[in-house]
Amino acid sequence: MQKIDYPHIRETVYQTTLPNGLRVQVVPKKGFSKVYSTFATSFGSFATAFKVNGIAQTLPFGVAHFLEHQLFESADGVDVTSQFALLGADCNAYTDYQETAYIAISASRHAEVIELLLNYVQHPQFTPNSVREEQGIIEQERSMYLDRASVRAQMGLLKNMYAVHPIREDIVGTKESIQAITYADLRQAYDTFYHPSNMILVIVGDVEVNEVIALVEANQAKKTFLTAPILDMMIPVEVNEVVCAFGEDKMDIIMPKAVMGIKLLPIATFGLSNFQVEVMLRMILEEHFGLSSPSYQFMLDHELINTHFSFNFYLDHAVGYIYLSANTIKPQEFLAYIQKQVLLIPSHEMDSESFECLHRATHGSLIKSLNSLETIAHNIVEYSLAGDDFFSIFDAIRDLKKQDIHRFDGAFTPLAISQFIINSSKQ
Repeated sequence: MQKIDYPHIRETVYQTTLPNGLRVQVVPKKGFSKVYSTFATSFGSFATAFKVNGIAQTLPFGVAHFLEHQLFESADGVDVTSQFALLGADCNAYTDYQETAYIAISASRHAEVIELLLNYVQHPQFTPNSVREEQGIIEQERSMYLDRASVRAQMGLLKNMYAVHPIREDIVGTKESIQAITYADLRQAYDTFYHPSNMILVIVGDVEVNEVIALVEANQAKKTFLTAPILDMMIPVEVNEVVCAFGEDKMDIIMPKAVMGIKLLPIATFGLSNFQVEVMLRMILEEHFGLSSPSYQFMLDHELINTHFSFNFYLDHAVGYIYLSANTIKPQEFLAYIQKQVLLIPSHEMDSESFECLHRATHGSLIKSLNSLETIAHNIVEYSLAGDDFFSIFDAIRDLKKQDIHRFDGAFTPLAISQFIINSSKQ
């Protein structure tokens, strides 16, 4: 077991890799009343084309999310959530682009809760019949999901921006792909991506580290697994030029939803670490569109936005985009103004005082997030599965310089921008 101290943020991580390849990380947090455990696999919605031991394979869109649902099935019909409830614990799960994670939150009986988390994920009990029954449930979930204007706008935008990347499709899959998913697909996915060597267990809370590690080691030693597959993901890399510059749709909403996306190049093109690119993008967006920016005040004064204005971004090693969104009575004017401001970013020179202020604010916000067990666990999982160390982000922030902003000048070009509007069908 390796102990890693981060004295400047007063955190310590204990980590080990078990003989079966499972990575385990424990972050002790004295005085916290709950323990947050996450058991995750590097298998998300992007994994539709890949090689296993050199042999190309494919899966329908939505398999990762479908499989997440099926792992809650049990042969005796007893729902896993009720088993956690009997231990006084909550459980949950999520599927993202790059991972699927299973979560247990316990206030007591932590050892039993961790054992249950490991055992139900590593002992799938779904059947061909349960798969057929689940198809209708997931299709209903998808329909409810797409009834939200924000979701419909984002999906429309991503289809406009990307030509072939699986980010074009919703995490839950398409109506057709959900119906096409079979028991064999789910079994193939489970055997391929749920091997311990492709997974990580993260435990954050007031626990005795040696006891927790011993518990996990004993649990895994009782189980046998297939030989770890050699995985090679086949995810396309696209240029930062959108497929379509504009799109629109109609829904039964009161106020239109307008969104704009900026398609980014892969992280490596910016010449900074993954952490640094994320921090710089956050700072650039805050400088130009944050609550204290002139642009935000202008949009309020001219009724281009209400309080439902937001911006964010998604980023991994191969794909990324910036997303700006608003509920607005003037969608065309809002998008025109936002695009104008985005294209001015390369010519804008951030002054030293603003840079230092944003630099400190970003650092402070991340420090504050360390009070959340959920945030720590989620970030460790996400970064570890990508081959990074979450707590190293604080060193990466300190090394940034004001001139690094200009590394992003080439990202803000007209060809990289797409817009999408959800209009009200009532008008």
